[in-house]
Amino acid sequence: MDTSRLRFISNRSGTNLKDLVVKYFAKNLEQKNRKPFLASQPNNVKAKHFPSGEVYPRLVDNARRKNVHAIFSFHNPNLYMMKKTITRSNIDFQRKAEIIEEYINSTESDFREATKILDSARRSGVNEISFYLTQFPDARQDKKDESRVPISASLNLKNLIHSAEPKVGRIGAVDLHSKQIQGMDVLPFDEIRCTDLFYAHMRYTMDSFEDVVMLLVDAGSYKRYAKDIELFKLTYGFVPKAARTEHNRVNAGKYNGPDLKDKIVVMLDDMVDTGGTIDNALTLAEKQGAKETRVYAAHGILGTEVIRDKKTKKATEIKYAEDKFKGRNVKFYFSDSVARNKEYLKEHKDWIQMFTIAPFISDLIYCNETGSSHGEIIDRFRKIAQEGKKKELKKEIKRYFIY
Repeated sequence: MDTSRLRFISNRSGTNLKDLVVKYFAKNLEQKNRKPFLASQPNNVKAKHFPSGEVYPRLVDNARRKNVHAIFSFHNPNLYMMKKTITRSNIDFQRKAEIIEEYINSTESDFREATKILDSARRSGVNEISFYLTQFPDARQDKKDESRVPISASLNLKNLIHSAEPKVGRIGAVDLHSKQIQGMDVLPFDEIRCTDLFYAHMRYTMDSFEDVVMLLVDAGSYKRYAKDIELFKLTYGFVPKAARTEHNRVNAGKYNGPDLKDKIVVMLDDMVDTGGTIDNALTLAEKQGAKETRVYAAHGILGTEVIRDKKTKKATEIKYAEDKFKGRNVKFYFSDSVARNKEYLKEHKDWIQMFTIAPFISDLIYCNETGSSHGEIIDRFRKIAQEGKKKELKKEIKRYFIY
């Protein structure tokens, strides 16, 4: 492989992950090619803001006739600490709430930056552009479920592709909220699933699954994990969502499943946003006397809500999802698809364990460049998780749990 024709780039929120992907990709190369490759991959995008707020990204190095692999994250790693600073400030509470609501997430600005980066790469005369989304933006808006609403998932994909046409190679995304997103365009689309890593970690840290109950927290969970439940012979129970009163507001239905007393309760999901659904399930596990509770999710969004009085519309509370879980009998395992800084990880180290998706992305890029089968890599990983051999599991898992 001629690594001199490769360029790895990212938006600002994806910079740390991109650097890790570069390091893992280098490990796939022959020893003599590693140093030259690493030397050729600086941070290839510089971006600044104009006073008006416009973002201005620029590719630093020559990208003419190169194969560009763009890694995009849509969450500012400093966002939580910024919002905490606002919350702790002495300014008027109503003003705090307004700022938090306006500053709620960096998804929109990060996405806009990504489209500009792809456009700049295309205009630089690159050979091909492949892009990898750590979390698909607006993935929950994948259908028209009410009148006069957009299908934003489709719109976003079209905007990304249009920004890179006609140079688009392949698309990769981590744990899609719905599989039909892959069919919104005819381009080759690879999904990276963290689920296999979750099972491998469970097999490594548990002697057996005899005392494990997998708690399914929504209607789509069984369909999503049915094959895994059968493969690993897992016992499971349901806590269905009885009603969705509004966005991010869900009432828990009646539990159906085995007694959770003295069991290890495991919940799997693609994302944890405000944490309401998980909070309901965790409360159930606590009441029934579960000895341990784990939550595995690719995307640990853990959003911040401003609660307002329905009549006066005045803010009454600023709620951080993290506050629902600190100090409780639960351990969360999240990927760095949602970027976090060291200060955040230190503050929540007692109950959040982060792993990196960099090896997944680097393996996919390697397959895209060499024509190797990505499916074979996934099948191999799945086999290691299924067989549960401690030595092989340890060797594999340590690539991911680096935080």
